[in-house]
Amino acid sequence: MKDVGNLAKNREYYIRTRFPNLTFLFQKRFEWMRRYIGDTDDVLEVGCGIGVTKLFLSKGNITLSDIEDNPWLDRREDAQRLTYGESSLDVIIANNMIHHLPRPLQFFREASRVLKRGGRLLIQDVNCSACMRALLRVMRIEDFDFTVDAFDIRKDCAGAADHWDGNAAIPNVLFDDMSRFENQVPAFKVVETRKSEFLVYICSGGINGKTVRVPLPYRLLRALDDVDELLVSRFPQLFALQLRVVLEKV
Repeated sequence: MKDVGNLAKNREYYIRTRFPNLTFLFQKRFEWMRRYIGDTDDVLEVGCGIGVTKLFLSKGNITLSDIEDNPWLDRREDAQRLTYGESSLDVIIANNMIHHLPRPLQFFREASRVLKRGGRLLIQDVNCSACMRALLRVMRIEDFDFTVDAFDIRKDCAGAADHWDGNAAIPNVLFDDMSRFENQVPAFKVVETRKSEFLVYICSGGINGKTVRVPLPYRLLRALDDVDELLVSRFPQLFALQLRVVLEKV
């Protein structure tokens, strides 16, 4: 992959080209969130990356944040040490950032602290299926380690010194057993889970890095998405490259 981690260059490329495959992917990853966001909700996105969320979500008062400062941010925030007051937010969006967190449990504690009762945490992240593990080996940009204890707040699951270090197994360690998650993180109840994406992800060309990419017409992208739905529904452990989780503060 080229330009891995170069947020400014990857953002400029997307804003300039509106590459159709990537646009389709963004629509899939953000538009489902509309069901959980009210028109006047105060929404914080943590780890917003290239910062395109507001192009695809028009509901709520959305604040873009990340741990590293960039011109498109509304504010700088460390997801594990949020500066917001208690019960001050309606929704938090975490889009492909939890697998970068050294100590995910600290993030859930912070999210619980700043969300109002009934507030929602909307998560889109890696699903470390067999195909995802193969892709990670080929791309060599992130690793995966299923042996970590993502519920141990004393131990790092990913590199703390490098914000781009990631352990793609973290979402599965956290969410494959939802009853365990609710026992370990009792501040939240699970509202929705779903696995998705295969060919649509591969054809996107990448978000924070770029691979070989060929623009495809919308009709073909929809057809690929239909194929994805079939493959993922029947063989999620093999094909699903992403998962979504909706949590509600109790």
